[in-house]
Amino acid sequence: MPNLKDSTVLVRLGITSWPGKRHDPKIDEQVRIANSAHGDIGRFNKVLLAPQRLKEIAAVVNAFRSIHYHLTAPWLDEGLRILPAKLYTEHQTEERKFRQDFENKVAAFIADYPQLKADAKIAMNGLFNEADYPDIAAVAARFTWSVRYYPVAEAGDDWRLDLDDEHMTELREEARRLEAIALAQTTRSAAEKLSEAVAHMAERLSDPKAKFHGTLLTNLTDVLDVLPALNVANDPTLTALADEARAKLTGHTTEKLKTDTTARSETA
Repeated sequence: MPNLKDSTVLVRLGITSWPGKRHDPKIDEQVRIANSAHGDIGRFNKVLLAPQRLKEIAAVVNAFRSIHYHLTAPWLDEGLRILPAKLYTEHQTEERKFRQDFENKVAAFIADYPQLKADAKIAMNGLFNEADYPDIAAVAARFTWSVRYYPVAEAGDDWRLDLDDEHMTELREEARRLEAIALAQTTRSAAEKLSEAVAHMAERLSDPKAKFHGTLLTNLTDVLDVLPALNVANDPTLTALADEARAKLTGHTTEKLKTDTTARSETA
């Protein structure tokens, strides 16, 4: 079993935002009546404010989530992910940058909230309902950003429990079993990153008429750059696959793949 305690940390990401939408059952009923419909035919969600400002905040969140998932792999529960120590500095640097952008955009949105609400009152006309809009403090409280790092404890590492030897043995065995499951999950996640990048590249290059951008190649090289660190189980098959992908698929520039049909078909 690899020494995870010294080579990895666990990280939990938690980000929330105010959605800026509200379900209106009265409008649901009006639509049913107007169309002589019966039963549950859908839900009408009012967009409470011009959506652009909230979309800008969401774009920051989505961009960091992509980086977070790129640099980490799942670890047992869905919220906790494992981060190789080699990628810790990059993760922390990106987190600070995007958190600052998030906080700046949220602060600007909160400052403009009264005016955005006033504009919505005019735009929505009869659909406007004052009760749909929380006060400014409540809206601000809905925006949160949390990234927490935790050490990885090896199975049964330094346990001091008032239990007999038999029960302690059972606990340690269960901890080792869960650790093995988590390692397999982490390896599988890293392999899937590679598989998706290679499959996308194969799909685009196999079609002679398909257009593609430089990201087709950089998406693969980005995965290959982090894969050695994400291979925390030191799986030799994954290492071999990554080496093969780099050797066979990254030898040509994007421009050559666009203009040289032979290079393109061979790479595909």
